[in-house]
Amino acid sequence: MTGITRNEPPRISLRTNIWIVIPIGVLIVAILSANLLLLNYVHVFTAILWTGTDIFMAFLLGPVLRNVSLSTRKEIISWLMPKMVFYMPTVAAVTTTAGYFLASKVGLISLQPPVFYWVSTVLIIVSAMFIMGLGILLPNKFPKL
Repeated sequence: MTGITRNEPPRISLRTNIWIVIPIGVLIVAILSANLLLLNYVHVFTAILWTGTDIFMAFLLGPVLRNVSLSTRKEIISWLMPKMVFYMPTVAAVTTTAGYFLASKVGLISLQPPVFYWVSTVLIIVSAMFIMGLGILLPNKFPKL
């Protein structure tokens, strides 16, 4: 490859990922306006984005990356991961925050059984997902290049 210079992969930078203020801004507007329809929309839409990205990465991108060369895999991951570092935590945080505010506005957060048991179950699942995402999965997503 004479005469061809490879561009450096993007660095992890908030400036190149400024778009994350859009879901956060819409969440703030939904909470401050007390509009249940908008809050429900934010919760459901970001949950779809979160789940869809997980499914795409696991079932489509994973098998593709497994069948390409190591240099191609490194190239794809070095471009993808700086975006994912901002995308996944933002979508996850907006989804759970919108869900909490939606549940509290509708009156689902109470201490009377059986609602208390459902809320406790949801909090346990979200806590387990948070610990697994930050403690187990996130450090493994950054291969040593």
